[in-house]
Amino acid sequence: MFELAGRRAVVTGTSQGIGKAIAIGLAQAGANVAGIYKWDPEGAEDCAAQVRAAGREAIMVEGDTGDPEQVDALARRAVDAWGGIDIWVNNAARLLVKPFLELSTDDWHGLLAANLQVDPPYGVETIPTPTAASMLDAAVALADVDIALLAAAVADYRPAEALAAKRPKDGHGWTVELAPTDDVAQALGERKRPGQVLVAFGAEHGVAGLERKRTMLETKQADLVVFNDVGRSDIGFDTADNEVVLVTAERERTVAKAAKSVIAGAILDEVERLLREVERLSS
Repeated sequence: MFELAGRRAVVTGTSQGIGKAIAIGLAQAGANVAGIYKWDPEGAEDCAAQVRAAGREAIMVEGDTGDPEQVDALARRAVDAWGGIDIWVNNAARLLVKPFLELSTDDWHGLLAANLQVDPPYGVETIPTPTAASMLDAAVALADVDIALLAAAVADYRPAEALAAKRPKDGHGWTVELAPTDDVAQALGERKRPGQVLVAFGAEHGVAGLERKRTMLETKQADLVVFNDVGRSDIGFDTADNEVVLVTAERERTVAKAAKSVIAGAILDEVERLLREVERLSS
């Protein structure tokens, strides 16, 4: 195991699952660990006990990562105790498991705060794009990028007509016409300059879906298509693992089922290879 003697770590979501395992692993490598949890205080106490059993110090705080003040308080506890923080692991997330029509406003606010309220890393510029049209505008404005990695799941359709006010309820049925949204990948492919790498992602079902995604090499002028088979229940959404097929003009390669971090690493390795190749050809 790697050596972290004397390091000071903060891990969110330490009462169970991946967060708990990470906290214990960091302690076994030599780090003191501070954690925050919202559920399962017994699990958090067990985590702290295992951290201390590894000979390290533990701080466990009950709180909500959707509240910045509570996260700041955890950070202050760690700094006051150990003089600083070397490692921060944003593991905590929130999953809503109740019928859609039973979701409250507080449920939605808590979900978004816990999962999305994260400051961007230092040096990273973020551009809010709430619609497919605004994402297209932002993407084409960045003409000088070396890699366009289109991992966002942009909606394929939108209502053809927007109503300025609430539609009044009556006894008649209502048919909503949908229109295709702007195709960001196609637009970037049409504008692609020498030396750029365009990576498109496709979520489809089975063999037929893979065949459709192969056409994106031509229709979108993509250099790499990452195919996700969403017809399988053991990978992808709501699981810790994934399996993808990397499709290029020269070859196809299946990245076998593995942790999503491993899959991400394989994708970026292929992107790096393609970038070196297009740079060689354009020089």
